[in-house]
Amino acid sequence: MTESWPAFINTLLLAWLTRTAIILWLAIRNRRCERMQAESIVKPSKESNNQALISIIIPAFNEKGSIGTTLLSCIHSDYANKEIIIVDDGSTDGTGTIAKKLADNYPAQRINVLRNRRNLGKTEALNLGLEQASGEIIVTLDADTYFETNKTLTALAQPLITRSDLAATTANLKIANPRATLSTFQAIEYAKIIQTIKRAQSQTNAILILPGALSAFKTASLRAIGGFSKTTLAEDADATMALLRQGHHLCLNTSACGFTAVPTSVAAFIKQRIRWRIGQWQCLWKHRSLFNQSPTTFFFLVDIIATNCMTAATPFFILISLWQIIQAGEWQPPAWATGGFITTDILVTAITARLDPTFRPTPRSYVGSLLFFTALSPWITWICIFKAISKKEVNW
Repeated sequence: MTESWPAFINTLLLAWLTRTAIILWLAIRNRRCERMQAESIVKPSKESNNQALISIIIPAFNEKGSIGTTLLSCIHSDYANKEIIIVDDGSTDGTGTIAKKLADNYPAQRINVLRNRRNLGKTEALNLGLEQASGEIIVTLDADTYFETNKTLTALAQPLITRSDLAATTANLKIANPRATLSTFQAIEYAKIIQTIKRAQSQTNAILILPGALSAFKTASLRAIGGFSKTTLAEDADATMALLRQGHHLCLNTSACGFTAVPTSVAAFIKQRIRWRIGQWQCLWKHRSLFNQSPTTFFFLVDIIATNCMTAATPFFILISLWQIIQAGEWQPPAWATGGFITTDILVTAITARLDPTFRPTPRSYVGSLLFFTALSPWITWICIFKAISKKEVNW
């Protein structure tokens, strides 16, 4: 194997370059199409009586520090015809009390505060809100997420109102607490994924995850798939893939921006990513028929699997490369591969900044992000593998 190692590394690098080139090309095309569509859309008047009713569902569990900001961003939205449903999922910190006080302070707003006596989980809370919703459009909003401006809700719902073929849309999520070092790293990750991979998926109608933190659905389409499923840990990815399987069109709308809180400790980050990773795997298996849906869904599903495999194999790549260097003195192949992968990532970051002018990472934050995810992602993947093999339960 050691003799063929350089050829294997070069083949892997070439495959990654080809994959990245395809994604970037699709992302750039999506940006051009987005500009053309923005110029052609006629926005409805704020005071229009024909506005579709939007039901904003906010599941909340012990979110007293953020629920006020989240709710106020909904209240101050310029979209008039809306109702706000807060589902207090057994909070013990007074989250429901804060929400109820705000509802009383804004009686003109249609705000309904529901409460579960005990914590049943985010999926149950979302489905309870869906049962009570009267709107033609459902917007899911995490209790630690808020709209960037008072026009965000209008921008998010606009594609669903103007396009009959569209079943759901998602927003451009940004980090609400960017000053923490770990948050800065995640801000770079979010921007790169949304501006490249998510754009490319939107361009080819192959979005695999509409984040529950801020997405919008046509109510009829969401109810037709049975709402949000409890069979996986990723209820948002599960619903997205179910909609895709039914042949619905989904899109990313970067003109609608929201800010969401992210973990600021390594322990909380690892816990979140383990849940996300295992939930993603569960959805891939549950909706494996998507591999036959279209060439683009096949491409992006294989991309997820390949990325997970590469992440898991990273420690072995490092060990074998070190062995090559020590035993044979062949440092050129691993150096060439490392330089190639880093150069590719720099290119992705540069194009991300081109697609999103607000994205301006410092060299220090970029290097920190690269090192952090390179070091931690393999361990998260292997923890998930061991949990999956041992069938250990993973909770919220």
